[in-house]
Amino acid sequence: MPRMRASFTQDETASTVTPKAEPVPSAKPLARAVASSSSSFFNIAPRSCTRSMAVSATASGTPSFCASSGATERAADIGLYWRIETALREGEARLGWLHGVSGAIHAMRRELVPVLPPGLILDDMYLPATVMFAGKWVWMARDAVALDSASQDETEEFQRKLRTLAGNWQLMAKLPSLLDPFANPAWFAFVSHKLLRLVAPWAMIAALIASASAGRPFYTVLFVLQLLAYVVAALAIFRPRAASGIPLAATAGTFVMLNAAALWSLPMSLRLDPRGLWKKH
Repeated sequence: MPRMRASFTQDETASTVTPKAEPVPSAKPLARAVASSSSSFFNIAPRSCTRSMAVSATASGTPSFCASSGATERAADIGLYWRIETALREGEARLGWLHGVSGAIHAMRRELVPVLPPGLILDDMYLPATVMFAGKWVWMARDAVALDSASQDETEEFQRKLRTLAGNWQLMAKLPSLLDPFANPAWFAFVSHKLLRLVAPWAMIAALIASASAGRPFYTVLFVLQLLAYVVAALAIFRPRAASGIPLAATAGTFVMLNAAALWSLPMSLRLDPRGLWKKH
């Protein structure tokens, strides 16, 4: 396993960055040359600009290494979901299956940076996918960290998730080889981590309908338990103070919100103008 080297320059003085009123998704990252053979990408947004930093992640003695992802951390506790997501990415990196990078901070070799398709939503998945299809290695530099604040409210968090999940549908349309187990070296990770996440809400609806219509006591109990879980999740989303004393209520709320975004992501991905998924926060 190659030795990773991450270098930072960091200014403790807060800086203000004012984005355009209607950011174009394909121009979201700010590319900055930090070495003669590599480029770093930063997602510049008001919430993440309290510090300026530069990162260059490289590997020693591994010609196939061509891209590296940093890690995004929230200033506030973001719960079980993001901890599981981070653990999954680290595990995928160790297995050579990392197929997405942190949009807030990542780097890749300059000669491999492609021209991004117009209207692209997930450049932080498109870029590493092209590296992966070229037979190269995408790694995770855990010490390269971008700080981000938590969403101000549930509406903003839902919009974030909706944008990302709709981008997954768009990505599969633009890179159909992601669904080919013979062409995609990280096919298992992509299907289990990304595709099944999009399918999950439809399976949940089917389970609710099936248990309600089965007509047997066991399935009736399962139906009632599902309804109770959804009620608790709704309380956690819309009345968090009322649900604060219920165990796992916040986790249930996050789970249901994520699946609601996944359910709505398909029609949203069919929008003619993907800029509608971007909101100025």
